Amino acid sequence: MKENSSDVVLRVLATIGKIILLAVAGFILGWVYYFMLYFIYPKYYFASFGFLLAIITLFVAWFITNKKARKITLLVALGITVATGLTLGGVGIADAYHYSKIIVDNTSIDTNQYLPFDENSKIARLDKKASLQFSILDELPVVDGAAALFPMYSSFVNATYPSNIEPLNAPGSPFTYNNTIGGYYNLFDGLNDVMFGAAPDENLLENGKEENGDFTLNMTPIGKEGFVFFTNVNNHVDSLTMEQIRDIYNGKITNWKEVGGTDTKILPYIRNPGSGSQTAFDRYFPNVDTSNTPKELISGAMSGIIEVVSNYHNYPGAIGFSFYYYATALQQANDIKILSVNGVEPSKTTISNETYPMTSCFVATYKEGNRKTKNIKKLLDWVVGPEGQELVEKSGYAKVNL
Repeated sequence: MKENSSDVVLRVLATIGKIILLAVAGFILGWVYYFMLYFIYPKYYFASFGFLLAIITLFVAWFITNKKARKITLLVALGITVATGLTLGGVGIADAYHYSKIIVDNTSIDTNQYLPFDENSKIARLDKKASLQFSILDELPVVDGAAALFPMYSSFVNATYPSNIEPLNAPGSPFTYNNTIGGYYNLFDGLNDVMFGAAPDENLLENGKEENGDFTLNMTPIGKEGFVFFTNVNNHVDSLTMEQIRDIYNGKITNWKEVGGTDTKILPYIRNPGSGSQTAFDRYFPNVDTSNTPKELISGAMSGIIEVVSNYHNYPGAIGFSFYYYATALQQANDIKILSVNGVEPSKTTISNETYPMTSCFVATYKEGNRKTKNIKKLLDWVVGPEGQELVEKSGYAKVNL
């Protein structure tokens, strides 16, 4: 039967209408994808693709005239929709479980006070938008670090990473904190990409190579810090020489009266092997053997050694060590006294000009051959540049002289 002109026009208009509806649906799905990409966690992108595929399949079914073929196509669209929905729900449930199991060791520092993308955070900030801006589509370097440097590298993340990254230590997050030993082992294992802290000690490095094979580390100095010794504020001694410190930890000097103090036994506290501060101690005092130190004089956390030394009632003769910024700013312990060394008081100025004798650079470390090397170098070039060094200084450290 021959179609009249009005039937042809209606059919053409219906076809055009379907095409327009398909275009509108694609436009809407595009914006859904954009929303999920930039405002919801990236792992949910797949949902927009699944739902888009389902809608396209529905429109294909609309154009099919064969009833059996149309029915099969509609069932396919329904299957895609159900599968996408179930997968999305499963991921949501898995995320809820994983987030409930997130472990952040806040023994040495309360990380909640120094998180990025939080207007109430205590981290340092630039006065303007950083020149380096990673997007969620980039292969973001997974960063980790020591407790003392957490506020600083959190400020780097805040300045250069997209705000919709996963939370600290969440599965898939590029922002992690496992302190010095855990952070370096994760670097060796390939679980993180950049480690901010003191350089690893030889034993830690050897263990990493035994477990993962040989590798080469790239270490970029990014700031300066002073290694300091402290006593309780009631201790009468204000200054020690490097030689006196060495003799105290070697057991040659055992009483504070030998260095101008009261008749009180000295309790020299150390940190656990491999920690950032213990590594620094071993570097400055290589001839001191601490392997036989009694367990009660070994602190597993930097905050612990400060807490012990500050307790004059129970530990009047204690002496300990840490990093200047951690002891003076992060812990803000009013009951400890930072000692001058060789007659030089540690301060931001004496650390910056290196007149304080125990001044060293902390580093950003990554493994050579990392597939994210391009973005790692972008990040570290920015860190040692003007904006990154501004955050280093605002975080309480001295910048490097490059």
